[in-house]
Formats: sequence, C-alpha cells, structure tokens
Amino acid sequence: MTGAAAHRKVGGMQIRILIAACALLLLVTASASAQQPLTASFTFAPAQPVAGQNVTFTSTSTGLPDATVWDLDNDGTYDDGSGTTARRAFPAGAHMVRLKVRRGVVGAVEATSYRFVTVKAGAVEPQPTVSAPNLNLPPVATLSRECTDSGICFGPLVKLNVPKTFDASESVDNDGSIVRYQWDVDGNGSFERDTGATPKLTVTVNDEKPAVLRLRVTDDKGATAETTMALKKLEPACVEKVFFERAVATSPCLRLYEIEDGKQYRSEFPVTVNGVTITPAEGKNVVVNVLGAGLLRRFEVMSGDAVATFPFKGQGLKLQSGPVRWTYENDRLTNVGRLDGQSLNGLKISGAPDSIELPTRGVARTSVYLKLPAAFGAPTSAKPVVLTAGAPLAEAANADDAFSFEVPNASIGPIGLNLLKVTYDGEGLWEIEADLDVPVLGARIHGKAGIYKGDFNYAGVEANFPSPGMGPLGPIFIQRIKFRVEVSPKKSECVPHLGVEDVGVPPIVQKVDFGVPTFALCGEVGLTAGPRILGAQAISLDAGLGLATYDDRPSVMRAFGDLKVISIPFASATFEAHTDGFVKVMGKFSYGWDGFASVSGHISLGMLGDKFNAEGGVKACLEFVDFCRGVNALISSKGMAVCMVIDYEIDDWRPGFGYKWGDSLPDAYFSGCSLGPYRETITRASAASVGERSVELPAGLPGTVIAARGVSSAPRITLVGPRGERVSSPADGGAFQDKRFLLLPNEGAKLTQVAISHPAGGRWRVIVEDGTLESLKVAHGVETPRISASVAGSGHAKTLRYKVEERPGQTVSFIERGASVSGVIGDARGAQGSLRFTPAGGAGERREILALVEQDGMASEPVVVARYTAPSALKPGTVGRLRATRRSGGLAVTWRGATGARRHLVTVALSDGRRLVRQVNGTRTVIRGVPRGVKATVVVRGLCGGGVSGPAKRVRVR
Repeated sequence: MTGAAAHRKVGGMQIRILIAACALLLLVTASASAQQPLTASFTFAPAQPVAGQNVTFTSTSTGLPDATVWDLDNDGTYDDGSGTTARRAFPAGAHMVRLKVRRGVVGAVEATSYRFVTVKAGAVEPQPTVSAPNLNLPPVATLSRECTDSGICFGPLVKLNVPKTFDASESVDNDGSIVRYQWDVDGNGSFERDTGATPKLTVTVNDEKPAVLRLRVTDDKGATAETTMALKKLEPACVEKVFFERAVATSPCLRLYEIEDGKQYRSEFPVTVNGVTITPAEGKNVVVNVLGAGLLRRFEVMSGDAVATFPFKGQGLKLQSGPVRWTYENDRLTNVGRLDGQSLNGLKISGAPDSIELPTRGVARTSVYLKLPAAFGAPTSAKPVVLTAGAPLAEAANADDAFSFEVPNASIGPIGLNLLKVTYDGEGLWEIEADLDVPVLGARIHGKAGIYKGDFNYAGVEANFPSPGMGPLGPIFIQRIKFRVEVSPKKSECVPHLGVEDVGVPPIVQKVDFGVPTFALCGEVGLTAGPRILGAQAISLDAGLGLATYDDRPSVMRAFGDLKVISIPFASATFEAHTDGFVKVMGKFSYGWDGFASVSGHISLGMLGDKFNAEGGVKACLEFVDFCRGVNALISSKGMAVCMVIDYEIDDWRPGFGYKWGDSLPDAYFSGCSLGPYRETITRASAASVGERSVELPAGLPGTVIAARGVSSAPRITLVGPRGERVSSPADGGAFQDKRFLLLPNEGAKLTQVAISHPAGGRWRVIVEDGTLESLKVAHGVETPRISASVAGSGHAKTLRYKVEERPGQTVSFIERGASVSGVIGDARGAQGSLRFTPAGGAGERREILALVEQDGMASEPVVVARYTAPSALKPGTVGRLRATRRSGGLAVTWRGATGARRHLVTVALSDGRRLVRQVNGTRTVIRGVPRGVKATVVVRGLCGGGVSGPAKRVRVR
C-alpha cells in the first residue's frame, strides 16, 4: 500500500470547511508546535573595535535554524555571509548589522535580529593575517583628540603656563601589550619624556613657538610605532566662559577686548551658547558682546559667516548658516533661524519657532513637531516635542538617552495605526508601538513599527490569543499572527513576482505584468477552522503569510507551505487570496482510501464564493490490483474525479473514477469525468449459456463502461463485441489494459469493470467464466459539449454572449482567468444567452473565458471558449461636497463618500506645523485642537477594500 493510501476516511463537512477557510487566509506549513521557538541573536568581538580591525560575529540563535545569513553592510540584503560566524572590518562610526535565521525550506519560519557596532577612529589599515608563529604584529599609536559633537577638538589645544595632559590610552597592540610610552613635546626629534607603561603625560608649555607632539609606543616584543599631533597654543589671556544672566558662552579661547560700550570677546573656535553651537567659517571669528550697564545691559552673539547648530540625540540640528546676529531678550535668544525642514535622526521637523528659550542658566530649549515618514501618511506628533541642550541638563542630549512622543493616528496602506508611541533608541532607530487595524483580518491588534535613519524600516505585530482564538472571522479562529510590513518590497516568498516577467516554457513564453507593490506584509499565521472531526479541528494552519498592496489593482494575500484539512494534505503549496474574493492555490496533493486507491501529484485550484474547481497532473494507484498510472485529476466543490486515457491513439475520451465528498469510498471506478451515471441494463440469458448476458450499445459513443457485480466475489468475465472484439479477466485476478480496453476487478467490492474506448454499436455479450452475476450496469461516455462565446462592451461594462449544446444532467458555468486575478461571470441558462459582468479587479491584461462543465454532478475539464482584454482595476471615485468648518476649537469635516470606497483617508496639514492622518469608516470626522488663527488644508480620498486610493479632494480653512 502506498503512503498516500494510508489516509483515513473523511466526513461530509470537509469540503465546505476547505472552501470557507480558503476564502480568508489559507495555506501553509504543518504545525511546528513541538519544536523550540525560533529566535535570532548574536554576539560580536572585540566589543570596542577600531577602524580597520576585523570584527567577528557569532550567532547565538535558538530553535535549530536550518539557515543563518548576515547583512553586514546594512543594505537590507542578507548576502554578506552564511553560517554561524561572519567577519568584517568597518570604518569609524556606528554600523547596523543584521542576522536572519530560517527553519524549513518551503513555508519556512524566519527570525531576525540587529545590533549596532560602534567603531573608534584612529586605527591603521587592517593588518594582514599572520600565519608565521614567531612574527610579531606592530602596535598602533593613537593620541586622543578629545573632539566634541560641536566640532571642537581639545586634544591639540594647549593653554600657555597651564598644565596639559595628553592621552594615548587608545593605542593598542593586537597580539600583545604596550609596555612603553615615549614623548617628544617640542618636536625636535628627541623623545625626552618617558612615562613607561603609563599612557598619559602632563606638561606645562611656556613658549608660543609652533610645535608638533610626537608619540612612540613599544610592545612587549620590542616592536614600535609612532604618531604625531600638531599643537595649537593658546595665549594666557584667553577665557573659556562668558556669563550674562541665563546665557553662558563657552569656547576654548575667548579673547577679551575693551570697547567703548562694554566688553567684546572674539574666538576663532566654535562658540557654544547654552549648548547651541556657532561654528565660524575658515578665517572668520565669533564675537560675543556684553554691552551697556544697568537696565540697558545687553548680550549679542555675532559672526560674519558661520553655521549654528542645536545639539540633540547625538547630532547637530542646523538652525541657520551665513551671517549670525543673536540677541538676548526676555530669557530668549532671538533671530536664531528655524529648525523647520531639518531632520532629527531621520524624522522631519515642522512648526519650529525662530527663538530659543533659556529656562535656566546654561540650558537651551525649543519646541518642535516631529513628522513620521510618508509611508505612514506623514503625520506629526500630537503635541510639540521639547528639545533641550546645554548644562546642567547636558544628559538630555546624550545619544544613549531614550526619547519619546505620541502621534494620534497614521496609516500604512490599508492598515490603520492608532495611538502611536514613538521612541528613539539612541542609535538611529525610532520604534513605534500602536494599535493596528488590519482590514484583511477584520481585527485590531497591538504591534510595532520602526524607522531607521529617516526611512521606513518595518512595521509588524506578534500576538497570541487564548483558546479558541481571535474570532470567529467567518469560520476561522486565529491563534497566532506575526508579520512585518515592508515599503517598496523586494522579490521574496511574500512577493514572488515583481513587475513584468516572462512566464512559460520556451518557445511559448509570454510577458505578464504582476505589478509593483507599494508595500508588503510578510509573516506567519496560525489558525483553526471548522467543527471537530475525528477528534481534532477540521483545519489547522501554522503558515507563512504575505500581503502585497498595489496602486493599480486590489491587494493580494499569499501564503506558502503545507496545509492539512482533516486528513487531506496540500504540501509545498502557494496560495493567493485577492481582496475581490478570488482564491488561487497550487500545491502538491495526496489523498487516498485505505486498501482501495490513492491519488498524488500537483493540483491547481481556483475558488470564487462557495464553488471551486481544480485540475492537475497526478498519479493514481489502485491498491487492490497494484495498478498505477499518470492521469488528470479534477477536484470541485462536489467531489473528485480521476480521468484516465484508455486509448492512446484516440485521446478524446477520459473515463475515470469519481468520489463525492462525504462518501466512505468511491461508488465505482468509472463514474466520473466524461461518463454519465451507471444504469441497470435489462438482459436475458442466452440460449447458449445461462452464464451469458448481453447489452445493446448505440453507435457513436466516445466510450462505455460495463460494471458486472458478483454475488460472492468479483466475477471473471469475457466481453465479446459485435465485430468479434474480445477481452477477458486475467487468470491471476489482476488488471488488464490495451489500446481499447481497461479491465479492473475488485474483490472487496465484488465488482469487475471494463472500460471500452469508442465501442462498436450493437450487441455485446458478457460471458461469466467464474462466479455468479448479481447485476450488470452500463455507464455511457459523454462527448464534451460544443460551447462558443464572445465578449463585447467597453470599459468595465462587459457582456458575455454564449451558445451551449444542452444535455440532460449538464450544467455550465463561466469564469474569467488572467495572470493577476480570476472572477466568476455566471451560469448558462438555456442553449444561448448573455451575461453582464464587471471584470475582476486586477491588472489590465489579456484574459481567458473558461466554461466549467459538470455532468450528472461530476466535474469535467474546463474549456477555453473566448479571450478578451480586461481594463485596469477600478479605483474609488472622488469624494463630493467636502466641507470643513470650525467648531468648538476644532474642525468638523464632512463629505459625500467616494464611489467604490470602503473607507476614507483624511489628511489635515495645519499652519502650526502639525499634520494629522486618520482612516475613517464613515463620511465625517472631527479634528480637535485647531484654534482660530491656525490655518488648515484638509485632503480626503477614498480607499477601496484592497487599499487602492482614489483622487484627492481638498479644502482650505483660513
């Protein structure tokens, strides 16, 4: 018995459960609940690498991954290494490294992790790998320049007559240790100071002569290395700080000049005022004036050409460039430029003032709105975000300090985000926590998103639900869901096709436009569906999941892996569920009846509504006679038919066996495909033998099957035709086949059947060689009906005209099928007629019209009856009667719904810098917190169920 034949019997509900489950999500990997959860993690060494030094990354992932791949250059592609370790050298700076692990091949489960590697400057080029055991690598000599975020490097600066400490602690020896530090302070070539193993030197410089500091280091094997640093000597009269009320101006050297109205301080170095830095252009100075006396005392900061920056979260936000003239007024610095349009670690700033508040001495503060990327609809924070710099709150500008704000609403394609909390991790990544409205699931769940260096990085969710799960969503309960959203996605399992691709096998190849998705959702889903049958839920999934949204067609949900419906497995399957209701499945299929028959192979299934038809090439095996052959299988909402070609020379009749869902076994082997039902044949005993009966067959049949049932066993028979044709049961009780006959005995069913291709008309004798007949039945083959059709009409208003050759027990349905989508057109009524239809939403493409024929309740093969060119998918229309009026400190927005829209996307841009985004199910909304004096531009556009948006309609409020 084959493995596929070991499947148990299934209940009558199973196909209805399969249909209902496919309509929402469907397909993919067999449950891996017994396995350890897959997690991704890694370590790296050294922990504080220097530029050019190799860093080794080691995976510490759990869950026994089958594949481990690395993205070491942060380009989003995991192509920089595979295996548990990877190695790379980096330049100075912060670098993101990603790891992806995968378990399984088809329908794989994946996990990812990332970490930042901070590389110090000052190292030499990477040293070559040394294989000789006695070769010593030289040390690396480094002098600390003590540079700050404001651009000042204090290391080379030496104030005359004041002790100065030079630091060489960043020097390293990669294969040993540094044992000696020697110093040449005056640059005469002689290392007059030796601090031994101590990497620091403190000296007092008394002269103004130019000098270059030289350092020599020696390792424990005698190798040496040198480096130099040009010194900048500052005169003793320099001051470092100037105070004026709450303002504190700081620079390495502020030279004091007495002027007529007060004091003036000049600096060739950057000057920081309460943490805000003014950096002069080459050859220019920054001037700090403290003028007047008493109530007329005033403070100014000026420069003919400079760049002013506000430090925050490890970066400098540019306030202005060119001439600078700041004044101190009412505890504020005025005329300081604006931060509008600047980027705070990737997020755009809007609505910033042109002054800086000085809340206390040494501290600067400003308030701005932060805007999320366009992928989210570009909404801004609900309230102004406070940016603080300077001492005593200098820690607020620390890049390691987390920072957060809130955004009320945002939108990623059809996914709405509500109550967003945005947090900066201090290393370039903004993380977002929000409630996600996922229309394709009809659910709200909590998830996360990420923005890295200003670009959309990911949006995702992972949720587990207690038994029976979230739902029901139709017949489905979701136990687990996990996904990430990718903007401008690359080709992957979630997006298997991208743009225009060649489809087919040469020489028959056609170009198909699969579309370019605007974003993709990629992840996993676990669900159960249907009643409990045989002690378990009818459907169980632990699936890979994908959803792609397009600008020019409905969204497509995909899944990939294995599905089990009761005991029927679809393995290595791919699945598509379009938002217009069309479902397409392709996968390996295996099904059987214990000790009776089995079917295995490849099936392509298309489903719309509560009906579906599938076809594919399979291998069918009859266990009781050890007979297998390649056949064509049809699966429909009624049952299964396996079609065999009997005559290899005349390949136009395909009898087979049929199975109706819910039956314990197929009724008879040859009751499907192009056969009518078996009917009792009235016969009488021949005069020659009581063991002989006969049947009259009409001429012109494509085929006939004669079924002889015995009383106690399958009878051994001989069939003799009117022209002397003859076939007999083999003596060993097995099957027999030639170009005209296929004889199959079945002892379990006490049945012997003979399929005849194109039988001659007339009397056929059935001679019983062994056994006793209980009944003799005949099923006649049915020719494929003649069907013709054509498509007329323009735009999205189409008409299908058809002619059908009518037969008793026959029904004909029409569907359209294209590369991007399929759709139901309707059922034929009468011998001819017409059906109006709207093309299924998809790409503008060439499509086929297929006739699906059922004969006496069993499916036959689809027939292509016409072709036509479909227009592109309909988009929502333009909203009408858009109104925005002020009401109680806010805006009341109303509109007439756009044709074809399920929801509407409302965007409000306010003159104070805010931008609000929300998805609305109805045709009205209220925008609160918009006082008089704040202008607004309101834009509303329709969204269809698949996320395709319509034209924008806007109105302005003064």
